[in-house]
Amino acid sequence: MVQLLPQLAVVLPLVQSSTSFVLLGGSSICTTTALRAASDAPRGFGRVQKPKPAPATGPRGNNRPLDTKLKAELVKRMALKFIDLKNSGDWDTIVKLCADDVDVYGTVGREPAAKALKDFAATHPQLHHALRDETVAVLAPGKVGYVFTKSWVDPATGEARDWVSFEESRRKMETLEFFADGRIKRMAIETYDAWPPEGATLL
Repeated sequence: MVQLLPQLAVVLPLVQSSTSFVLLGGSSICTTTALRAASDAPRGFGRVQKPKPAPATGPRGNNRPLDTKLKAELVKRMALKFIDLKNSGDWDTIVKLCADDVDVYGTVGREPAAKALKDFAATHPQLHHALRDETVAVLAPGKVGYVFTKSWVDPATGEARDWVSFEESRRKMETLEFFADGRIKRMAIETYDAWPPEGATLL
């Protein structure tokens, strides 16, 4: 109960439960009247405003990891596209797909990464990557990994060479991480105990 001095001509629309009342100068009205008065108030008056979410950081506001809304199949397609571009030697397009601060096998930044990729390709003629069984493992939201065989021609001898990422003496995978807008965040060669990794989703 709210006590008001009878001489005060102040209207206090107090909205509580359906059994509550509003006292106006000693008299009472039911809550429905107060609700009607509150509905006539200026827009937003007396309402609890929800806080706006903090803007994402980074270029174009998209520097955040991919969440589960980006389906695993889409992440797989992005990874396969990346491999196709590597096999065609289209390093410029690969770099365009990267974030400005991309980490490419330890080289950070788009321009340094582009140079590192092109230098590696120049010393590995006919470079080609083949996935094992065309299988990609979704390791986390926005992160995929795969085992592969890398082949090239030795420029000194002309002999064919290859490198298998995952075998008895070597347990390596190439991993790709993406931002929410699909730009590549990181490329890396990582060590895992088993293939497929525990908890991963194979596609």
